Amino acid sequence: MTLKSLNRLSIVISFLIILVGSLLVALPAFGPLNNLLANYVVDDSFYFLLPALNYGNGAGISFDGIHATNGFQPLWMFLLLPLGVFIDDRLLMLRSALVFQALLFAAAVAVVVWAALRHQRWITALLFPVIALLFGLRHDLNTSFVTNGLESALFFLMLALGFAATLTLTQDDDPTTQTVILALLVLTRIDAIFIAAALWLYGVAHRLPIHGVGRTVRDYGRGILLGGVLLLLYFFWSWYRTGLLMPVSGQIKMWESAQLTTQQFGGRETVAFWQQIGTVFAESVAFVVSVPATALVFQPVRETMEFRNSLIQNAGTIYPVVTVIVLLIVPRLWHVAARPRSEGRAWNGVLAALGLGALVHLAVHSITLWPFARYNTWHYISQLFVVLLLTATLLEWLLRPLQRRSAIAALLSVLLLGAGLVWAQQTSISQTIASRSEPPRVEESERLGLYRAALWGNHGLPTGRLLGAFNAGTAGYFSESPLINLDGLINDATLFHNRKAEIPIANYLAQEQIDYLIDYAPLGDYPIAELGSVHYVDLYQPESAAFVMNLRASFLTDEGEGLLAAWPVTLRLPTGEMEQWIGTAWALPADEVDNHVWFVANPAGEFEAGPFTPDATWFHGWPPPPRHSEFVVSYRRLPPMEMQETTVVVHNLDGMPVIGPAEREVTERP
Repeated sequence: MTLKSLNRLSIVISFLIILVGSLLVALPAFGPLNNLLANYVVDDSFYFLLPALNYGNGAGISFDGIHATNGFQPLWMFLLLPLGVFIDDRLLMLRSALVFQALLFAAAVAVVVWAALRHQRWITALLFPVIALLFGLRHDLNTSFVTNGLESALFFLMLALGFAATLTLTQDDDPTTQTVILALLVLTRIDAIFIAAALWLYGVAHRLPIHGVGRTVRDYGRGILLGGVLLLLYFFWSWYRTGLLMPVSGQIKMWESAQLTTQQFGGRETVAFWQQIGTVFAESVAFVVSVPATALVFQPVRETMEFRNSLIQNAGTIYPVVTVIVLLIVPRLWHVAARPRSEGRAWNGVLAALGLGALVHLAVHSITLWPFARYNTWHYISQLFVVLLLTATLLEWLLRPLQRRSAIAALLSVLLLGAGLVWAQQTSISQTIASRSEPPRVEESERLGLYRAALWGNHGLPTGRLLGAFNAGTAGYFSESPLINLDGLINDATLFHNRKAEIPIANYLAQEQIDYLIDYAPLGDYPIAELGSVHYVDLYQPESAAFVMNLRASFLTDEGEGLLAAWPVTLRLPTGEMEQWIGTAWALPADEVDNHVWFVANPAGEFEAGPFTPDATWFHGWPPPPRHSEFVVSYRRLPPMEMQETTVVVHNLDGMPVIGPAEREVTERP
């Protein structure tokens, strides 16, 4: 087998891996909605999807359909707008966006393969798809880096295009394409300007000694013009719509970071702050560098499907065998080719420039967004792309001596090494396929609570009311009533200016005439006492979810228009698997001295609980509702396999158990 035929075979195998991988990565998008909400998307995902839908419905690029916003990464929003025009169903929009992300991720891998083959790096062309596939299939990484509804997969693709376009400059190609791609990279994530600058300067430094100053300036002129126009168009639109050049979400986060830095360290000029940043930076680098070892080899995902267990139960024995075979076939792994090719120097040079830009990006991110950068793993995409690319490059360096010995042995070594990685990651594919209705730890997802609250509000709140939420993504996306984002991340600049001027949030609520707040407690910077006269809908607290699996307590209003004389009233809970339950509630006016609330959980009279005495803070900080108060309990049916008695404990706003006068717990038999 000649190297030329081996190159063709590499192309076929690489793109087969990409095809199969993209299908598997996209598979969870077709699973149950509660699996997507609990295990894949984040609340911020809907900050992109809902404005795209509102744009398609003629409301402009707005989260609530009222206020224009620029609180998003522009290129990902631009690509979602056509979906919003042609898709009106919100669940279909979510699934389509996740499938789109899987395709973008596959395209990014294909671009790297194309660049590797163009530079005669067929081992990288074979290994990078395997590494990227396992990375994309690992559930806990996929959630943050690929199919999460954010710009993650697009950022992956633009990094790949920027890397490949910079490589072409080493072969004396026109720099226009590279400059335009790097401008689009900045529009994918505004803070990627450091990465774009590193790649652009590398290209200039490479061409300048060869072509001189005059020709280099002429060659880059057209690209600078086209890329500059793209950036200026966005900045002009942003300023025209919101009065801000940069996304309001990023400005709020940087402002909040500065406030927290001052409160905790006394400012960014203090030694304590820089010690903290050094720790954050070191931890971040360690996390990114450890991904290939922990995610691809040593730490597979635990959850598996039953039908896959029989296939992979012997993987613990097979993987060491495969590793031994690889080590036996690959001789002298430490040997370096005697004369490195110029293509290798170009590849390594561009990779070094990309890595330097990613490190600067990480450093600036750690400084300007402390402590938020530590918790959002999708902020590490550029660094992780470099590490995955570096992993494939190092394996190429180790395996390249075999090119001069036996092409067949080299191909076999690569395939066996890929097989070893697959076996090491045996449970990733099974976890991806396991998009079932009872995902692990599903009860701990605040997104499910926000989703169910939105569904309840669609049936239980008076129509035409204006809602508000600080964690607005999920609730706003599935709500039929307009819902205004109150932390300002996906709003106009008013809230941002109000927060800097220390204007109470109650002023904004009154100005916008918001009727109800929907959120999970606590509300961070806004205690209940500062919310004015707005009705507050309290969802379950995430920190209580671990031990309150079957009960969610909310402060809600009835679905009818009747007065107090209409009580008792029956409330049907139309939230997915809860729809078979009917709760009957009695309530006294909120200004009654005792504030007692009775609840009967099943009309068949199997059990009842009450009276409950809400904590004093339940009505603190705002006048009583105009008609009445209710205490509604939401239930979740356990799967048939979990038929057992479960303890139900009601929680108040502070997360403390509220038991009746007899101090007894109530049990429910599904």
